[in-house]
Amino acid sequence: MRAHSTRDVSLEILREFGEDLGSDFDLEVDDSQTMLLSEGPPSWIHLIAQSEWWLNGLAVASALYVAELIKESAKETWKNKAKVAAAFVGVTNKVRTFAEKIIKLRQRLPERTAVVLALPVPHDYFGSMLALSARDADTLTVEIALFVHHLPALGKLMREADLEGSRTATGLFLVLLDNGDLKVSWVDRDSMEVQSRVILLCGHDAK
Repeated sequence: MRAHSTRDVSLEILREFGEDLGSDFDLEVDDSQTMLLSEGPPSWIHLIAQSEWWLNGLAVASALYVAELIKESAKETWKNKAKVAAAFVGVTNKVRTFAEKIIKLRQRLPERTAVVLALPVPHDYFGSMLALSARDADTLTVEIALFVHHLPALGKLMREADLEGSRTATGLFLVLLDNGDLKVSWVDRDSMEVQSRVILLCGHDAK
């Protein structure tokens, strides 16, 4: 996994984050940061890895939380993702550990700095990006688990809609919906219009 950030983010903090994650994550900090010249420029950290890396490292642990989320989906309270993670209090796995380390990292960053999970496709610079919104470890654990859960279906959508190459003018913007579905948006290079699909939580089809 590689960490790429905007110029305002301390590389020392990122290196210490990598040390805190340990050898299981093997974080490489990209020294060539992005400088954005605008009024109030964005501030972000992209944690980038191929889909295979995310799946090989986190899929088994992610399945635990997603199964509980699906089981809770028939209840009125199921949108409280923190309660889903709380069902596994005392269970330590790589998804929970990753979430806790990101929370610790955020405590050392400005409030405006976004932490983003990313794939280096369809382009290395404009990848597939999910900005993490959770501010507590329980909810963040489930967000990460859902990201990993949706990766096989996201790969299928990329292949079927030809989104892995020059068809897109941007990267793919990923948003987790309240019901656990994943919304995928991009700008079509020919029409310059925003396109979107939704990958369902309970199934691998996109609509």
